Amino acid sequence: MKRTLTTTIAALAALAWLPPSTGTAAAQETTAQEALEKLMRAERPDYAPAVRILRQADGPRAAAELDAFADRVAAVAADATLPEDVRWEATGVLAEAASTDRDGTPYPRAFDLLVRAYESGYDHALIRIGRDEFLERGMAYMRELFERSEPPPLCRRYGLVFSSLYPGLPECEGYVDDTPWCKAGGYLFGEVAREAHEANEARVARFMRIAREGGGIIDIVPEEMPEQVEDWYLRCL
Repeated sequence: MKRTLTTTIAALAALAWLPPSTGTAAAQETTAQEALEKLMRAERPDYAPAVRILRQADGPRAAAELDAFADRVAAVAADATLPEDVRWEATGVLAEAASTDRDGTPYPRAFDLLVRAYESGYDHALIRIGRDEFLERGMAYMRELFERSEPPPLCRRYGLVFSSLYPGLPECEGYVDDTPWCKAGGYLFGEVAREAHEANEARVARFMRIAREGGGIIDIVPEEMPEQVEDWYLRCL
C-alpha cells in the first residue's frame, strides 16, 4: 500500500538525529536528508543520491555519519509498512554501495546490513546478498542459511510425480520453492542442476511429452547429479 505524502514526511522526522559531518557539515547534512527523502518517495523512489553518500563520491564524510545513514537505509529496507518498491530500492543502495565498479569508495558494512534486512523479514534482500559483489561472503551466507533451514517436504508440484524415486507423493501445500532452504539452495546448486538438466535435455523432453499426452506419472530428475543437489532438485524444482 502506498503511503501518503504526509505519512512519508512524518517518517522522515526521525532523520534529524543524523550526526553532523566534518567540513561542509550543513550542506552534507541537508544532502543526507534529501537523499533519504528521494529514496522514500511514494512514487518513483530514487536511490542514486544515497549511493553517492555511502560511497563518499562527492567528498569524505565522518565514519559515524556514514554508519548512521547506512543504518537508516537498512531500516527502510526492513520496514514492512513502506511500499515494496521503496524497500527494494533501499537494498539497492546497500548493494551498489559495495560495488567496485562505481565512483567513490565501497562502503564496508553494506553486506552485513543486507543480511540484517533479510533476517528482519525482508525476503527480497536475499537477491541482493546473492549478487556478484558479494560472491564469496554471499555464498558463505547461503551455505549457512541452507544448513540451518528446514527443507520442505517432498510433494507433488505442477501435476508431476517423481514416480521412480517417491511414488504416491501428496500434493504440495503452497509454494515450497519460496522457503529459505530452497532459495539458498538455488544459489548453491542452481548451476550444477542446470548443467545436469541440459545434459539430459532429450530425456527430459521425452518425459514432458509423455505428460502432455496424458501419461500422468513421470520422472524428470536429471541423471548424474550429486546427492545433495538431487535432494534440493526434488524438493524445490
